[in-house]
Amino acid sequence: MRSQTPPYELIARITVGLICVGYLTHRIAPAFYPGALATVMAICVILIIACVGLELYVRIGQAKAGNLFLIRNATFYTGILILVLVISNLYQLVDIHFLADEPPTYGELIARLFYVGFGLGFTTLTFSFIYFDSVMIEHRNGALHTTLPVFSVTNVAVEEEELLISSQEARDVLLRRPQFPSAAWSELRTRVSALKN
Repeated sequence: MRSQTPPYELIARITVGLICVGYLTHRIAPAFYPGALATVMAICVILIIACVGLELYVRIGQAKAGNLFLIRNATFYTGILILVLVISNLYQLVDIHFLADEPPTYGELIARLFYVGFGLGFTTLTFSFIYFDSVMIEHRNGALHTTLPVFSVTNVAVEEEELLISSQEARDVLLRRPQFPSAAWSELRTRVSALKN
């Protein structure tokens, strides 16, 4: 089963692409309408911030319901590092734009907007989790995204260190114990074991 990408993820992907094109355009031809380029990039950053807000809103609601389990892998820790760098760049962007004695150059503005937009977009698109409720299992590990209905599960393997959920409609979902806190792992084992019946 093909997963349908939410609109805010598509918007984030497109705007990250636009930000990269804008940054490369500025690096190749700095005299090419720098004011308009900075404005377009600022609009893209605002769109990405809105997409990140929507993603957080949806995922926090799922976590409150007890159906979302974060996967602690390399993208998790990379995402935390990127968020720290994004916050630092946001502070510097506000500092050079509003608090500095002299106005920033368009090059400084475009570079900061690129770092903020690309960092937030990357974090949103590589956020790893498993969403598990009574109807659907959704697994996102970096850029790989699998969604399968619970009724289409054909085989379940529950072992001490890993869980394997197989389906004819989508790729297999393999979960390993070190990626989850112990409480989340025991809850996942219980839910996956219930699929055997």
